[in-house]
Amino acid sequence: MGKKSNTTVDILGASITALEILKDGSNAISVIPRLGAVLARAPGLLKTIEKVYGFSGECKRLAQRTAELIRYIEKQITDNVHDIDADLTTNLEQLSVLLKAIRIDVVELKERKLVLKPPRSTNSIAEKLSDHTEALDSAWRSFGACCLLSMNRKVKKQMEWNEDQRESDENQVCHSRVRVVLTSSSVPNFSTFGLEAY
Repeated sequence: MGKKSNTTVDILGASITALEILKDGSNAISVIPRLGAVLARAPGLLKTIEKVYGFSGECKRLAQRTAELIRYIEKQITDNVHDIDADLTTNLEQLSVLLKAIRIDVVELKERKLVLKPPRSTNSIAEKLSDHTEALDSAWRSFGACCLLSMNRKVKKQMEWNEDQRESDENQVCHSRVRVVLTSSSVPNFSTFGLEAY
């Protein structure tokens, strides 16, 4: 893959550090445990990439996409921590499994490179790493769709609650008017009989 420059090493190291800080400092983990699994796997994947390949070509794209996706997910979860439903939880579980699978495959690709002769091994590995980056892109779209559906369900639920509350308020007003009418009609109208009420 070529010699790593100090700049690329620093970028990868900074990404790893940022994700570890995110993992240790996220307040959402206590509420959404599945998020903790995702945040824990991401730095591990980047460390494996750094150890096995460095930070160039498809490895760079894969590492950057991983870091960007995890930061995005953590922010979305933190900003909407009380709106996480079963679908989003399942999505986080799937992402955790995906990150683990990519990390395992990165190591296996390195072992495969030792068996295959270049440039065949280089092309094969680059294609596979590109596939993993595309898988993360797909996971990003899936998570975004889940967030949108969750938001729509929340809005719909709020609208239904508002409608129920409106009907309840109208019923209370109606009952109050009925009580007023009944109370008024129960008082004799003495003037009708030419009498004064004492």
